[in-house]
Amino acid sequence: MEQTKKLNTFNFYGQTDIGAYRKNNEDFFSCTDTVNGYIFIVCDGIGGIQGGEDASKTAVNSIINFVSAEWKNNPFKLLKDACEYADSEIKKEALTKARKQTPGTTVVVVLLRDNKFYYAHAGDSRIYFSVGKKIFRLTNDHSYVQELVKHKIITEKQAKKHPEKNKITNGLGAFINSKIEVCKSPISPTDNNYLLLCSDGYSGATTKKDTVAILSKKKTEKEKTELLINKALDKGSDDNITVILLKFFNTGNKEKYIPKNKKTIGRKKLAMIALLAFLGLVAILLFTYIFIAKTESIEINKVFFPPTQAKGTIIIKKKLEEYVIIYSKNQINNSIFIDKYKTIPKTIITQQTKNDDDKTILYKYKIPVQEIINISPGVNIKSIETVYKINLIDLLKANNKKELFLKPGEKINIPHYNSIK
Repeated sequence: MEQTKKLNTFNFYGQTDIGAYRKNNEDFFSCTDTVNGYIFIVCDGIGGIQGGEDASKTAVNSIINFVSAEWKNNPFKLLKDACEYADSEIKKEALTKARKQTPGTTVVVVLLRDNKFYYAHAGDSRIYFSVGKKIFRLTNDHSYVQELVKHKIITEKQAKKHPEKNKITNGLGAFINSKIEVCKSPISPTDNNYLLLCSDGYSGATTKKDTVAILSKKKTEKEKTELLINKALDKGSDDNITVILLKFFNTGNKEKYIPKNKKTIGRKKLAMIALLAFLGLVAILLFTYIFIAKTESIEINKVFFPPTQAKGTIIIKKKLEEYVIIYSKNQINNSIFIDKYKTIPKTIITQQTKNDDDKTILYKYKIPVQEIINISPGVNIKSIETVYKINLIDLLKANNKKELFLKPGEKINIPHYNSIK
């Protein structure tokens, strides 16, 4: 089975092949001009259920009949309604033939209207769009292995050889609740772009690199389609193979297609971005070295809890170290800082004068910290005490706090003494 035609703004060719291992061809396709625009469809009957061949044929014919019936202003709704109509027709036919199990099929459908195309799908047949030497997959497989890939359990390469690669989770007919996935916006092709619809007999055996290499050849659309099918056969495809290939020209469109969340970046622009990123990293490291690593004190607070024990204390928070360093004018209870935190106070004399009585003595305590957390609005310090099983007084001391409530966005140091007792 094959179809070909030459039009004013695009050429296309479609072909299906039974493949090297199947006794019958359960794929079915169509390229048809309708009152709503040109429509392209590929359906792949689900294997293992009697009537897969009938399901794919019924789906294609039902969609054509629905789209051909009358003009519809909304292409998105038209595609969804057409596929849902095909789903109901397959189920109705199964009841008529008294089948024990309703047969099923995948579907990919493209509607070309006003130099734009819209698409919908269900199952694991695919639509690819080629721009220059880049090719984009427009559809996501509704299949068991695709879910594994999505959750990073297996890779795309592993999916091709997975024992359950043919297990699909959505389609027409055999599924109780078929879900038709319709594109969110149309695509305006530019000259020399290609649109490829295919069953998994092609996509499951080949790679994007294979496809791009063939589309880059100076061949007709018919010759390229035949090369695509032969490539799938050569690479051991074990299924029926169906391909529809469109090439656009005289479109009048200038803006190239760039998929969402993906940007095509030139080598020079990429090199510039890399250079700026490197210089930015150097600047951050330099700033850190000068203003953080070399800074003795960052925060000064004149009130320490309880205030009678230490006044004029200085808390040092070095972001590059897992410690909080506290300076106190009065030596703090050893049972807290020495026994629990395993730290020995270091005596520092400042403002020394000729009269020894006027000298200021600071005691330096280096407290290990297990974590520094950011406080969200409304968090009570008591909840932190409960979660980390830390004595409230110790927590307040280590953070130079005297109140129970914390400010949103404030950082709090969690002492580490529990783990080193």
